[in-house]
Parts: sequence; C-alpha cells; structure tokens
Amino acid sequence: MFNKQSIFNKKIKEAGFVHLGDILSNDGKLKNWDVFKAKNLSLPDYFLLLGVFSTIPPDWKLLLKNGDDVTQTDKTVSDDDVKDITCI
Repeated sequence: MFNKQSIFNKKIKEAGFVHLGDILSNDGKLKNWDVFKAKNLSLPDYFLLLGVFSTIPPDWKLLLKNGDDVTQTDKTVSDDDVKDITCI
C-alpha cells in the first residue's frame, strides 16, 4: 500500500520486478532508468518504483539486494542483555 492504495502494477510484475531486491542495484540503490526502460516500463512506472524505493529503510536496502534472509535475526545475546521476564 502506498498512500492507502495498492501499488500493484501488472506491467512491472511482468517485467520481472516482483521483489524489492529486484529494483535495487548491487550497491543498494535504485537501478538506473535505462534498466527499466529496457524492460518496456514507462516513466510513470519508474516513478512508482522510485516512490517504493524511497520508503525502504536505508539499513534494509543492502540486506535486500544481497539476498540475506531478512526473516532471521541475530539470536546471539550476551548474558548481560538477557532480562528476567518471569516477574512481569
């Protein structure tokens, strides 16, 4: 959802841009317009993707592009950081 409206675009999907990482370059930036133009996307399609790109938190961009499993988190915690929650 973007501005409370679906951003689904069949043309973008059929061009192969399905996942957030698909629109990112290797350095975590939005791919160049020429990449999208080569896939027969229009300038309004590009601006839609630019809007999507601008909403991605900066720390996520390289994670998404590198294909890291962002559903996993670092589960290593030092003993000092562990809180006793049984008294809550």
